Amino acid sequence: MTAFSRTRSLFIRTYLLSLRSLSAESCIIRHRAFDIDGVILRGDTPIGGSPQALKRLYDDSGALRIPYVFLTNGGGVPESKRATELSKLLGVPIFASQVIQGHSPFRQLVNRFENELIIAVGKGEPATVMSEYGFKNVLSIDEYASYFKHIDPLGQYKNWTNKLAGYERSSSREEERKTDPCLQRVEAVFIVSDSVDWSRDIQVVDTVEEAVDYILSREACQPHHSTHGK
Repeated sequence: MTAFSRTRSLFIRTYLLSLRSLSAESCIIRHRAFDIDGVILRGDTPIGGSPQALKRLYDDSGALRIPYVFLTNGGGVPESKRATELSKLLGVPIFASQVIQGHSPFRQLVNRFENELIIAVGKGEPATVMSEYGFKNVLSIDEYASYFKHIDPLGQYKNWTNKLAGYERSSSREEERKTDPCLQRVEAVFIVSDSVDWSRDIQVVDTVEEAVDYILSREACQPHHSTHGK
């Protein structure tokens, strides 16, 4: 079992134990874990009688009888947002603490990288996801690549990438962000969800890893090598 698998297993057990207090039947420990895509939902459409099945986990007053979580390798949006979406689609109250996505274990690395510059890779809102976990110095890979004109040799032929729905552009994050990658090293890269443009993202990550450690002016700015090593 890899370190990541062990971390994820521990994370899931911790979540299930934390939900134990929500059960009205504290003398009987029963939990449920559901996948989402292809099991509970197909796209935005509930599958079969999944809403009715979930309602059976609550008593007549609407209180939760049997604690449950949604466990999915998907992601790209904060757990709070995903919980709100699921609540609307399934007709039951679902909280962020009940949603475990592929990137949820990254929460446990906040203490190590809280104030370090990190890159969040993937479609959706990868930087927002990491910011909500408590990372304070996050750039999406789209934001990071925008600082370096020639970091993707094929970029001039990829105008389509900026038009994809998965491309994160947040005006609020743009206003809050004070990070200048021309003056700060990237210390970690997190794969939050599936990449929108793998050829560019692999090139960017490789450049970050191999770049020479020196500071240049913005006009000639290049990525800086991480101090954490390989």
